[in-house]
Amino acid sequence: MRFHFGIVNYNGGDHLHACVRSILAQRPDVRVSVFDNASSDDSAVRVESEFPRVTVIRSPANLGYAGALNRLLERMPEEVVVLCNMDLEFDPGWTAAMEAALWRHLDADGAASLVLEMTKPPVINSVGVRFFADLHAQNAGSGLPWSSKRAAQEAEQAFGAYGAVMCFRRPALEDIAFDDDYFLFFEETDFFLRFHLLGHRTVFVPDAVVRHQRSLSTRRFSTLKLYYGERNRLTTVFKLLPVWYWPVAFAATLRRLHIVSRRAGAETGGAPGTGAQVRLPARATIVATLLRAWRDAVLRLPSTWGKRRAFMRRSAGGAGAALRLVRRYSLPSSEVRLR
Repeated sequence: MRFHFGIVNYNGGDHLHACVRSILAQRPDVRVSVFDNASSDDSAVRVESEFPRVTVIRSPANLGYAGALNRLLERMPEEVVVLCNMDLEFDPGWTAAMEAALWRHLDADGAASLVLEMTKPPVINSVGVRFFADLHAQNAGSGLPWSSKRAAQEAEQAFGAYGAVMCFRRPALEDIAFDDDYFLFFEETDFFLRFHLLGHRTVFVPDAVVRHQRSLSTRRFSTLKLYYGERNRLTTVFKLLPVWYWPVAFAATLRRLHIVSRRAGAETGGAPGTGAQVRLPARATIVATLLRAWRDAVLRLPSTWGKRRAFMRRSAGGAGAALRLVRRYSLPSSEVRLR
């Protein structure tokens, strides 16, 4: 199998360099393309000068993560494509493990990696995603040691792949794309819901290990994450779930936010194992950001409805099947965590 890696870069600095180096070390025939999302640093220039095998695509404007992924896919014809952030390092056996899994699971068109955080000792960043009743997505297994029994259970129940690193058979992407309008966050959840509704399957590959430096380009617990996460989550509710379920999802959102607000004072903002603290935004700022996100999702509803109608004509199960997927990979409200 020929592998082509596409990296989205935004001011990646040394992290982009380390990511590219870890990919090129996989095997000699691997291809790498970097989409530079209008960075202000010299990360893309450094990669271009040091790694002549790597193709660097420069964008004059920041297209967001989803837009950059789509532009990359236009230039990635190989049999297997890998789409990823710049703040990752692939373990040496990643490509071999992924290729073996794709041969074992010939019915799978997508594959999820075991993503570990760059902490000591390392803990799980993600084995995929799961959903709350309002379609809020959360990384399955986050914060758990990989050796734990619960982590294995999370992996068995996970859905899709974490957007930081996604692997696909290229033919499966001919009739589906990421939604450029999402810009940041939730684009992979929307994508994988549509991917599965079109009949594709994703497999989890525990031996394909990737290490992730979380929130390099966007600060954890920031209003930026809150805004795009909520706006895009609600957009996906409008796009894919039954209309009768929309008020149910809103009620579930209020319950989730109530639980989060009660836990906020007790949780640590730093990555697990670091002891670092991150100050949460003021309550008034959080409320204002939520209201703005919800308002903008509603204002986008005519455009979203057009996308919904176009997609539902292609999906055999429709909105009912989307809701069944969400319920199949559901999480109880008690499991909600700060991000």
